[in-house]
Amino acid sequence: ALDYFGMMQMENIRPIHIQEFQQHLVENCNVKRKDGSVLPLSNNYVKQMFNKLRVVFKRAVVLEVIKENPVDTIGKIKTERSQVDFWTVDEFKSFYNYSYQNDFQESFYKRLIRFVFVTGVRSEELLALQWSDFDLEKGTCSINKSIYIRTREDYEFTDTKNKSSIRTITLDKQTVKELKEWKEMQATIGDNIDFVFSFDGLPPSPRTILNRIKKLSELAGVKPIHMHGLRHSHVAFLVEHNKNIYAISKRLGHSSIKTTLDKYGHLYPETNQTLADEFTKFDI
Repeated sequence: ALDYFGMMQMENIRPIHIQEFQQHLVENCNVKRKDGSVLPLSNNYVKQMFNKLRVVFKRAVVLEVIKENPVDTIGKIKTERSQVDFWTVDEFKSFYNYSYQNDFQESFYKRLIRFVFVTGVRSEELLALQWSDFDLEKGTCSINKSIYIRTREDYEFTDTKNKSSIRTITLDKQTVKELKEWKEMQATIGDNIDFVFSFDGLPPSPRTILNRIKKLSELAGVKPIHMHGLRHSHVAFLVEHNKNIYAISKRLGHSSIKTTLDKYGHLYPETNQTLADEFTKFDI
C-alpha cells in the first residue's frame, strides 16, 4: 500500500483510488513460491490486506485527519469462499490417539489441538487465553481478546474480531479435567505462567502448530488440516448431532445466524428435505 500510494496525503485518497488499488493488486501483483513459480495474490489475501487498510483509515477518522473512510465507501471486497478441509470425529480420534514420540511436546500440542476441536475457538483467541479467563470449577472459558504474534517474543493483545466474539464458552467435563492436569504440569515448568497454552511462558508459534498437525496427520493416516479446519470440524460435529443453529452461532462468536449459515450452511445438506418432510407428516 505504501509503495502504491507513495507520497499521497491521506486526506487526498478517495474511494476511486482504493478501487484502483484493488485492481492493481489483482492484475499486477503476485507471490513467488520457493520452487520459483509465480502465483497471483489469492482473493483472501487481498481481502485481509483491505481489512488492515480499513483499520488505518478508521483510525484517521477518529483522529479527525479525514472525514470518511474511503475503504468503507467502496464496500466489502468480495472473495470466493474456498473449501475448508475438516475432520470427522473418527479422524480426530485417529489423530489424537496416535503416539509418535510420546513426549512432553507431543502431549502439549495434542491438548491444544483437542481444545480447539471441542470449543471451536479461533486460533488468535486460543493463543491469547490466560488462566484468568477460566473458571475451572464452573467449567467456563471467557473469550475476551485476541493476540497478534509477530514472533514468539514479539506479540501484542488485540480486540476480538467483533463485539459478538466476546463470549463465555461452557466446557465439557473431560476438557476441564485435562486443563486441571495441564495446569499442574505447567506449574512444574515455571512459576506464574499466564498463558494457558504455553510451555515456557511465551505463546507457541502458529507455524509450529501447523507443522505438528501436518506431521502427526501423515503418521496417523488422516488428511492434514489448518487451524481453521479444527474450528470447522467443531461446527461439523455440532451440526451432525443436530444442535441448534442459534446456539452454535453464539458459541462461535458470530454476529448473526446469517454469518454462521453463510460460512457453514453447506454442512446442512438435509435441511431442505427435512423441511419438506414436515408437510408429509400431516398428509397435506
